[in-house]
Order: sequence, then structure tokens, then C-alpha cells
Amino acid sequence: MTLLQWLAYVAAVTGFWGVWYLVGRWAGILWTRRGVAAGAAVALLGVLGFRFPWALDAMLVADALLVAAVWLDAVLATPPRAPNLSVFRDAPPAFSVGRAGDVSYRWVNA
Repeated sequence: MTLLQWLAYVAAVTGFWGVWYLVGRWAGILWTRRGVAAGAAVALLGVLGFRFPWALDAMLVADALLVAAVWLDAVLATPPRAPNLSVFRDAPPAFSVGRAGDVSYRWVNA
């Protein structure tokens, strides 16, 4: 592998990361732990690229599939204002009025 080929692959991967940033920033998609773990697994293909030339091509294809899967997951997710999504606030006890207290939220998607 030449330096120019390696730089081309790095530029392509950087482009995919740019798409991920744009999807998260402007489309409001939050990456789940599974998505981040899958991205880390795909990054291991880049390390294999030092030994196997096909690994970098596989990494680019896997990145594209991962972006598509995360986008599909976001499209199929329940929208924030859906009628079957309710949020409950567990308020702190009354004696903590005027003081900082811990508050927890429970999200229910029926």
C-alpha cells in the first residue's frame, strides 16, 4: 500500500465521520451504545488494513452500512411528541423545597 492510497482511505473514512457528525448534529440522531460499539468494531478493520489490503475496502463498506442502519433505526424510533410516549417525573420529597435535590425521570414507550 502506498502513502497516497492510505491517504485516500483516510480521507474517505474522515468523510464518513463527517456524515456521522452531520446526522447527529442536524438530524438529531443520538448514537446508541450498540452503534458506537459497531463503529469501534468497524475501526478494527482499519487496523487489519496494515496486513490485509481488502480490509480497508471492507471497512468503507461496513461504515456505509452502519450509517444506513443508524439512520433506519432513527427513522423507525418513536418521535418525541408521540401519543404513546409518556414521561414521568419523580419529584424529590417536600422538605427539599428551596434546596438542590436529585430528580429522576422514567421514560415509557407503550
